[in-house]
Amino acid sequence: MATTTHDIRVLTRTRHVAAAAATFRTAMVGLPLPACDDAHVAALAEPGRTLGAFDGREVIGSAGSYTSWLTVPGGARVPHAAVTQVGVLPTHTRQGVLTALLRRQLGDIAARGEVVASLRASEAVIYERFGYGIATWAADYELNRRRGLLRDTLDGSGPVRLVGRAE
Repeated sequence: MATTTHDIRVLTRTRHVAAAAATFRTAMVGLPLPACDDAHVAALAEPGRTLGAFDGREVIGSAGSYTSWLTVPGGARVPHAAVTQVGVLPTHTRQGVLTALLRRQLGDIAARGEVVASLRASEAVIYERFGYGIATWAADYELNRRRGLLRDTLDGSGPVRLVGRAE
């Protein structure tokens, strides 16, 4: 396994957080960038929870998380890190960047006292080496139709449509 000499750090500057978001979208094979400025993109990130991997001045990898809670069997709520936007530019894969990012992220999560980290992965097998595993394949729900009712508190009814940002 390759090891990285890239600088891994918590991103505090708006432009770096926005660059991390763009890096993630590029790593995911070209997800479109949002039509907004860097400050708006950075405002969506929880401060202090976005990591960036740098090659010189360029953000070449990212890993973020959000503060959350997870209810476990028995009803207890435990501190939880909701991991998101993990990606490395295709030009920098197989150099240990992802390993360095996730090791740093998991260390930071543990230091915060969060006992669980979860993510939804496009390639789940990548994350097994960091301790992640499949939580579920499917869920089945049954509803007793005699006890299930539609809400009657909605005003009117009609078609539903998706409204874009410009409308």
